Amino acid sequence: MEAYRAFKAGDAAGFDSSAVNALECLDGIQTILSTRPDYSLQKTIDDVMAIPGTNPYVPRMIRKHAVNDMYAPVENYEQLVLFYKPRVAAYLDEMRARLAKGVAEFRYGDAAPALNAIYNRWLDNECRVPEDLRFDGSPIDAVRAVYDCVPHAGIVGASEQDLGTTKHAECAKRERR
Repeated sequence: MEAYRAFKAGDAAGFDSSAVNALECLDGIQTILSTRPDYSLQKTIDDVMAIPGTNPYVPRMIRKHAVNDMYAPVENYEQLVLFYKPRVAAYLDEMRARLAKGVAEFRYGDAAPALNAIYNRWLDNECRVPEDLRFDGSPIDAVRAVYDCVPHAGIVGASEQDLGTTKHAECAKRERR
């Protein structure tokens, strides 16, 4: 919301700062979700496809259902990485381009070409995420790393909390693709 408010106000620096924060928050969610195999949509697809005689279109149907009506009904790691983060980035890129032209108006259809490409890529391809994007540690280690790395308004950093673990994960810094 802060990025959109800055966009509407014509505040390029505020927009860029808020856009980076939004993507960093999604990176944090990605980090946490990556620690749990039960949040893997591809694992579900692989398990179903291992059953002899399964309809070969089942993976596409599962991926389509996962983004039905563009609402995230469940938290799937691959869906966040390969579908929702790219969509947020596409919106932000379109707003950034408009802001550079002095245009502070934005409608859903303005980003339609990029959004349609992301949707089709999601439907037409496996949803495998490279292993190097997964956090190497437990969910609590990931939460600690995210709280230490991602900006948050007024939330005390995990390094200042007793989370019941002696292992402190390094910040999960990832190069945005």
